[in-house]
Amino acid sequence: ELARHPLAAMVQAGLNVTVNTDDPGISRIDLSDEYELVGEVLGVAPDALHWLIRNAAEAAFLPQGEKAALVSEIDKALQGYQQR
Repeated sequence: ELARHPLAAMVQAGLNVTVNTDDPGISRIDLSDEYELVGEVLGVAPDALHWLIRNAAEAAFLPQGEKAALVSEIDKALQGYQQR
């Protein structure tokens, strides 16, 4: 049962976790769907979800300069979201 998934406890424990999706072309589920489930079903707060998104950028298999640019872009986007 999805509601029993340990993600919220993992976030509270400070583990470096990310939210991902399977092949959206086959499953027709994208990251927006997964983020919605994380918030609504698992009860992860928006600020913790932002942390999860940033973790994913930090874990990306990119050259360091590209990774830093991605993290910076995400930080700016999430800051703008928080101001809404």
